[in-house]
Amino acid sequence: MPVAVQIENSAVGGDLRIKKIQYIDQQTTQIFYDKAGVDWNKRLTLVSDLRPESFKLGDTDAATFPYIITPIEDTYNRVVQALYEASDEAHWAKHGILVLGESNAGKTRLVLEALSVTLPSWSVFRWRPDYTKDDIPPVEFLSGKRIVLFIDDLQDYTVAQTRDTTSQFLIADPRTMILRTLVETLLQAALRAIIVSTCRTENQLQAQAALGWLFVQLMEVSVPDFSVNAQDAKAAQTIAEFQKRGPIHIEDWDGTLGSLVLGLSTKNSQYLALPPPTAKVLRAMKLLSLANTTVHTERRLRAVCAGVFAEKRLLHDEHIWQEAVRPLIDIQFVKEELDESSWETVLIIRKDTYFEQVVTDYPQLHRPHQLDRDLMQLRNVLMELKDVQALLGLSLCFMFSMTPSPNLF
Repeated sequence: MPVAVQIENSAVGGDLRIKKIQYIDQQTTQIFYDKAGVDWNKRLTLVSDLRPESFKLGDTDAATFPYIITPIEDTYNRVVQALYEASDEAHWAKHGILVLGESNAGKTRLVLEALSVTLPSWSVFRWRPDYTKDDIPPVEFLSGKRIVLFIDDLQDYTVAQTRDTTSQFLIADPRTMILRTLVETLLQAALRAIIVSTCRTENQLQAQAALGWLFVQLMEVSVPDFSVNAQDAKAAQTIAEFQKRGPIHIEDWDGTLGSLVLGLSTKNSQYLALPPPTAKVLRAMKLLSLANTTVHTERRLRAVCAGVFAEKRLLHDEHIWQEAVRPLIDIQFVKEELDESSWETVLIIRKDTYFEQVVTDYPQLHRPHQLDRDLMQLRNVLMELKDVQALLGLSLCFMFSMTPSPNLF
């Protein structure tokens, strides 16, 4: 085996850093680092190594529930065939797939299961709405690689596309522009790149208006609908198939496959029983999400809990903060991770639907101006933090609100 005798650091392509390792036999290995000094290879995951629990699929029981193909067999087969064709240079009609379906329809799990049987040796690069151009892999790193670009919840990249007050100019969400740069870079630089994405049908038109250039490059596959009536023949057959594989929540059936395993009514009861400081952490996460900030760092959350929800102890007392967060982790509302881009501790909601169907007491329906007031208070908190990225998301939120848009900068 060659022995390293020399290490040389260099920079190319702006902030891109490369470590060149020179070996005795004159072979050279290049290691590329991102803006945070992390080896770019660590930002990729083999398809075969993907874990459902690392995606927003609910708690561990929901995320790892045995996958059942039967109710959506035709859709599953179409996705598998589309992935095979996208990876085959002889076809290459489309650059990937877009799975459409309502919330909790099982879009993400479908994609993961199909990938595992079609492209197990490919590398996956997962993209997030908060990523910037600095998070786009460099061309030199992509060269020669077969990469799957995974963009979950495509609607999250288009919530702020609108027109200015004169209706003369289209104001595009910067996330859509960065996403286009990412896709173009991967398609041009990688040996082979496949895009897999999901989108809620209730947001499809909005997403397509902003991302039409992406829609035309992907094969659209829709997850089928089921009757909300559990006695319907097809629905009853689907429920029976799930019952064979493990405990489910028939009482939550709403016509989606996810409703059988997520246990949303149980989660709602657990949420309503949480101590007030703990519940306010979830409300702070929901408020930030409504303000287009999807990365919930500890620093942001503690400041929002104090500045918007009057829980100043969560900001100043580390012990009280940890005691508030622990139940959320224990009963699997959130996961606690270290963000590789910022090296900050972040709380990740295990399922976005929790904000809609679990945290049901905020904002309160009988207080129509509560959210507007809290958004204004959130602005003050973010200004004090000098949190430019979150302020940008908030400014986009004000474009859709009847609340007068304040001067954020």
